[in-house]
Amino acid sequence: MMIYLAAGAFFISLASLLYVIFSDIKFKSGPSGENGGIIDKETRDRYVRNITNVMKTFNMKTVESTVTEFMYCFIDQTLAVLKKVGIRKEVDIIESDTSQANTASLNLVISDGKNNMTTALVHGKIVEKYIDNVTDKVLYEKVTEDGHYVLEMLRSDYLEERQNANFCSNCGAPMSIEGDFYVCPNCGTKYTTESAKWVVANSYIYDSKAGNIQGFMFLLPAIIMFVVAFIANFSSWKIKVLSILIDLIVLGAALCYSSWISKQLSGIKKISQYDKEFSRKSFERRVGYLVRAYERAKDLDISKVRPFMEPSLYARLKDQNKYDEFYMLDFQILKLVVKDFVIKDDKQLAYVTLDVNKVTINEKKKIKKKKGKYDVTLYRHKDTMTDVKLNPEVITCECCGRNMNLTVDGKCKSCGNTYDLSKYDWIIYDVSDIK
Repeated sequence: MMIYLAAGAFFISLASLLYVIFSDIKFKSGPSGENGGIIDKETRDRYVRNITNVMKTFNMKTVESTVTEFMYCFIDQTLAVLKKVGIRKEVDIIESDTSQANTASLNLVISDGKNNMTTALVHGKIVEKYIDNVTDKVLYEKVTEDGHYVLEMLRSDYLEERQNANFCSNCGAPMSIEGDFYVCPNCGTKYTTESAKWVVANSYIYDSKAGNIQGFMFLLPAIIMFVVAFIANFSSWKIKVLSILIDLIVLGAALCYSSWISKQLSGIKKISQYDKEFSRKSFERRVGYLVRAYERAKDLDISKVRPFMEPSLYARLKDQNKYDEFYMLDFQILKLVVKDFVIKDDKQLAYVTLDVNKVTINEKKKIKKKKGKYDVTLYRHKDTMTDVKLNPEVITCECCGRNMNLTVDGKCKSCGNTYDLSKYDWIIYDVSDIK
């Protein structure tokens, strides 16, 4: 009897947690128009090799056709800092000799807006090293004994878009392939094939040990509950009462935790109710890109992120001129919470708090670490919704009629006409330093 009560409390708790966490995520059994494997091991290894080696070789051509424009720009900015300081980054992955190591990708595709998203994994010991180019001395090392090198992969959900990727979207002429690019021989349009194949939108290292400890701490109350319930079946009525009390305490704690998580997700849910095509993963990637681009621009040139900022914020930050001698090496986002979402003055405002770890270095090769909270407010135009294509930043310039990309600078490279990026995606409205 006690076991049944404990099981009931456990499953109710588990159901409430799963409902709160996964209620806004859409899953697919596989990418549109395909069955079977998603990303093979050879492709996964090539992508991982390209992304990790670029920090050592400084050859951006190796990642031009395998990453999104957002990621390409951030890698390029990171290389500029590494060159300035005179260091390189090397990543060594000692792949585990287990069945996990042969997992090319999770057998799950998530609907990311109207794009497909999957995850490619490499399991093993991962060592990140920042090395002085002159002395070959290791200045900073980060070792993950049991981890996964994770690639978040995107591809368009539009079969027609993928099938027509070989035709110029500007003039309709057949495209020719030059290296890693499609080039239109008729009008000169040049772009990568992001909508036609899987590309890397994000990469990070997941510490399995830390995740396992966290998972065990979640399961510990349930383990205690079942052990006491088992003992209570053969004990006095006092132990049975104690078992019931523990069941109620665990159930109450789980429901309170579910309520807390629901509150943490309330901002995200407000956005998704306003924007029916809203993608939580795409939003988190956008926030990560904007914050890292801002931090990187403080090292190099704040004007680099001017298109991604509300004009008065840019003017204030430029006047403050708070540059110091330290450059960002690593900026890890541990947690992202959308505290609130409101519509105000023809703007959608999203108030976001991040828990971050930041590692910096100066030209004397001195390392500093900082951990804390980071507040950023994002905004976009009231009528702007999540675009259903993988490359919403690609539009036709209203001045010259050529294709233009809004990701980098919001400017047409053909005629120089500038655009307000808030009409297309989130940009920074306000930002604070790490507290």
